[in-house]
Amino acid sequence: MIISNDDTTISLNVIVNSANAQENIAAVQGADDSGDKLTDELADKIRNSNEKTVVADGNKVKIISKSVLRELYGTDKRLVIECEDYSIVLNGKDINNIENELNTYIKFESKQNGISVVANNGKNLPGKIKIEFEETFGEFNYMYIYNTAKEEYEVINISLSGNAIELDSTGLYLLTIDKLHKFSINIIIVCVAVGIILILSGVYIFVKKKYWFW
Repeated sequence: MIISNDDTTISLNVIVNSANAQENIAAVQGADDSGDKLTDELADKIRNSNEKTVVADGNKVKIISKSVLRELYGTDKRLVIECEDYSIVLNGKDINNIENELNTYIKFESKQNGISVVANNGKNLPGKIKIEFEETFGEFNYMYIYNTAKEEYEVINISLSGNAIELDSTGLYLLTIDKLHKFSINIIIVCVAVGIILILSGVYIFVKKKYWFW
C-alpha cells in the first residue's frame, strides 16, 4: 500500500490473513450463488428435457428467473412448481414478458367473506399462471379483483372449476363461495338521512303540541 502527500511517499506492507479472507468470501459467494445455481439447474432441465412437463420444488426454487422464463418462452412445455399447499403452472406459450420474474410465494389471507390472494408480491406477472390448490384448501364459486379506482371488488370469474384459478394480471383477488352483494346506498348517507327525518319529526311534534294547548 502506498501513502503519499506533497512531500513524502511511504510504502507500507499490509499482511492479510488470506485463509480467513478466502473463507469469508467463499461463504458470501455461496450464499449469493445458491439461488442462482438452482435457477440455472432448472433452466438446464427445461432446455434438455424431452418431457412436456417439468416439475420444480417450490420450497427450494423461490424465484422463477429470467433465464428460466427464457428457456420456457414460446415452447409447448409447462413448468409446475410444487409448493406446500398449492402448485403454480406456467405454460411456455402463456409467457409474454420474460423480464417479469415470478416469485413462487402466493400470499393467502382469510377474510370475512372469503380468501384474498396476492401473487408475485403484487408485481407484474410474466404471463398467465394457473394456481392449483390442495383439496383441503376448499372450493370456491366466485373470483373477484379489487378495483383501486372504485375501491370495490369486481367479479371476473363466476364459474370456477375445482381447486384451480388462472391469473393474468397483478392485483388483489378474492375467492368466495357466495356472490358478493353490492349496496347502492352508502350506510353513512342512510344514517344521516334517518337522523334528519327524526329531527324534523321531533320539531313537527313540538310545534303541533304548542297548538294543542292553545
